[in-house]
Amino acid sequence: MLCLALLCGCQGDAAQFRYEDYNTRLARSLKVEAADFVDTVAPARRPRKRDMLQASVGSTISMIDFLKLYHCKLGEVIGERNSVLGKVAPDSQRLFNDLAFLQHAPECIEQLQAEQNDDLAEKLIEANASKRASLAASIANATLASDEFSGLWRVPDALGEYPSTGGSVAINDLNYIAAEVDRWLSGDFTHDPERFEKALGRLRYGGAGSLLASATLTYSQLVAANRLVSSRLEQRPLCYQGKPSGQGRIFRRVVDRFFVGDIQVWLSRVNAQRYDLMEPYLRMEKQLEEVQSPAYRQWRLERSRQLAWLSSAPREHVRTILPLLESCGLAPGSPQAGE
Repeated sequence: MLCLALLCGCQGDAAQFRYEDYNTRLARSLKVEAADFVDTVAPARRPRKRDMLQASVGSTISMIDFLKLYHCKLGEVIGERNSVLGKVAPDSQRLFNDLAFLQHAPECIEQLQAEQNDDLAEKLIEANASKRASLAASIANATLASDEFSGLWRVPDALGEYPSTGGSVAINDLNYIAAEVDRWLSGDFTHDPERFEKALGRLRYGGAGSLLASATLTYSQLVAANRLVSSRLEQRPLCYQGKPSGQGRIFRRVVDRFFVGDIQVWLSRVNAQRYDLMEPYLRMEKQLEEVQSPAYRQWRLERSRQLAWLSSAPREHVRTILPLLESCGLAPGSPQAGE
């Protein structure tokens, strides 16, 4: 056991060892044969970028009309979008251009109307409405469908000491981005491209993928633990006439020390990280729900189902072990349980 612990420590996968150690001790305390393998579950796979992107709305202002806007700030914005670099700009830069368009369009419209250039003013009003209608899609392309958010959800090869390392930076950045999205969709189009790009870039190293890895590890390992307990329930009793036995007490100590005192303590930290990270993410996801592709929606449902295992799998394990503890008079609250 010590050699196994050292080996896992060298590999840096303390979370994996935590469950495997518990299952080994559980099998020994119940005198049942441990399963040779665990049915692993793969974390929900994020869709390809092309399957998440929304169609962008191009400029409806002609070159002739554009030349008439040279005295408006908006003319510079349209010029940037129609430039060679603007046509190949990343989605975040396209978003900033859309925000700048929406920010400066009203002033330019008023100016054109004052000059009695009603035809161009009307075209600009229509273009402004189109940009406003497509803003959510532009935001989704720059956030939910971005390479940076894919990095946020990248599943690590090993959990290591997660969640003791990292997390707070990604949480702060997600809260900032979610607040910006809310502000933009509410009609305040001011923006800070440099700050937003920095926050977005740091999300490449976020820990949402570690949450998924923790959830699938928890589910697969506790399902295996439940099988061990169920196999014992199908055999001879662990205790007789509801009285504690030596073996029953060993079983209770394994549960107390390695499940309650170790796995559940670890899961409480993971779930705290899950709440702090997912709260701003889900808030933003809800704001952009109408512009999510079918592939993204499917991944979102599968992801939510797996993350729920962080809470449901340990509860199911408690329900599984409770009949065995009760048969020995060692269930929580029983007089012998504290002996």
